[in-house]
Amino acid sequence: MAENPAQSSAQQEKQPANTTSEINKPAASNAVDAKAVDAKADVATAEIQSMADNKPEAQKATPATPETGKAEMPTASQAKPQLKNAAVDKETAKSDKAKPDQAQPDKAKPAVVKKTPAPKLEDKPFEIFIREDFIPSLSQALNEYGLKPTALELNQGKRPVVGGSCWMVSGDIPSDRRFWLCFSSDSINSSKTIALADPGTEPSLLEPFLIDEKKTTLPLLRSRLLQRLNGQKWLGAN
Repeated sequence: MAENPAQSSAQQEKQPANTTSEINKPAASNAVDAKAVDAKADVATAEIQSMADNKPEAQKATPATPETGKAEMPTASQAKPQLKNAAVDKETAKSDKAKPDQAQPDKAKPAVVKKTPAPKLEDKPFEIFIREDFIPSLSQALNEYGLKPTALELNQGKRPVVGGSCWMVSGDIPSDRRFWLCFSSDSINSSKTIALADPGTEPSLLEPFLIDEKKTTLPLLRSRLLQRLNGQKWLGAN
């Protein structure tokens, strides 16, 4: 069957139009895809900005640099010193709070007064000890035995029996009885002797006294003298 020339010409004219439509389809599709990508990019940018605003100050992005034009996020090594410095500042604040105010002068502490022990009687000078302590104590003890001394004194003179000068405590008690407690020097710890005389007699014996004692005390000196007088039966009926 012979083809109509007019129909053939019409079909040829239609074919270019279809070709143009097919060519324009990919361009329209690419335009739609580009818009979708831009929309997604805007959403992602908004989400990143929201996350950056909600992060701590140490983790916020740094301003855009002129070289890149992009905002730089702090790295872990950059954020760590900032956190460390914050911790150091906190500890420093605590330490400063705990320290006392150095500007204020220290309160004066009360001075500790150490009590000086009272000196012992035996540490007194020899003459003071004998006159103020030993003689009054011995006199009181003799009075308790009913023997009030008629004489009781310290003097420096001739030692009974053997002679020689010495310090001595001489005493006279009722019934004309006498005794002499002699010291070889002006010290109560020096060597000592004693002499006794019954009524109407002179001393004939000089006896050692307290020869085994290295240190003499008031009670010891008084008690041993009373013991020797009592041995002589001068302190009561024996």
